[in-house]
Amino acid sequence: MTGLVITDINQLTPNWFTTVLRKNGVLFTGSVKNITVQHSTNAHLVKVHLSFQPGSTKKLIRSKNLCRNFRTI
Repeated sequence: MTGLVITDINQLTPNWFTTVLRKNGVLFTGSVKNITVQHSTNAHLVKVHLSFQPGSTKKLIRSKNLCRNFRTI
């Protein structure tokens, strides 16, 4: 991973979310175990559901709506 900015929906990985959450001081212990991407009828929105490894920081977000601006070729 060269940066935290993503250019493709497939870059949304457990490792990417773990890195972003740690870098922003939200995740102190554990890591993101799994993500599920739920596409909406709006082509620019996705909802991402996160699950965490046992022992991860408590009271973290479990889902997040993301606006995507990815080009498809």
